[in-house]
Amino acid sequence: ELTCEKYPIEVHAYCLMSNHYHLLMKSVEPCLSDAMRFFGSRFSVQINKDLNADGALFRSRFKSILVDTERYLLQLSRYIHMNPVEAGYCNLPEEYEWSSFRQFLDLEKPRALLKRDETLKLVRNQGDYEYFVHQGIDSELRKQYEKGKCPSILGDQNFIEKVKCL
Repeated sequence: ELTCEKYPIEVHAYCLMSNHYHLLMKSVEPCLSDAMRFFGSRFSVQINKDLNADGALFRSRFKSILVDTERYLLQLSRYIHMNPVEAGYCNLPEEYEWSSFRQFLDLEKPRALLKRDETLKLVRNQGDYEYFVHQGIDSELRKQYEKGKCPSILGDQNFIEKVKCL
C-alpha cells in the first residue's frame, strides 16, 4: 500500500505465491521501474524482519507486459487468481488467502490499494466474475506463458503494431 501512496500506480489484481508474485498494475505515469524497486525493497525488508533473516528475496528484475486492457485485463486477472489452483495450493481460488480474489467476491473487505471496478465492469456482476474465473485459464493466454518466455506486449496484431510505432 505504501508503494501506491508513493507512486501513481493502480493494483487491479495480485497473488503472492511461495516463490514469486503476480501484480496486475496500471502505471498512471511512467514510473513502473521506480515503483517496483521501492516495492521489492520494502517487501524484502519486511519479510526478512518477520522471518529473522536477511538477504535478497528475488533473484532477478521484475517482468512487465504491456497489455491491451480492452481484451486482456479480464484474462490476466483470471490467470492471476487461478495461479494457486494451477500450482496445486488449493482447489478453488477463493480458498487461497494470499490473492485478491476473495476481495473481488466480497469474502474479505477490499484493501484500499485494490481497484476492482475496471475489471468488474467487463462482466455484469461479482457472480459472473466468479464464474468466469472458475472456468480456468484461457487457452490462448496459457500458450503464451507455456512458451517459457513472457511476451513484452499482450494484445492483438493491431495493438502490437500501434505500440511499436510509439
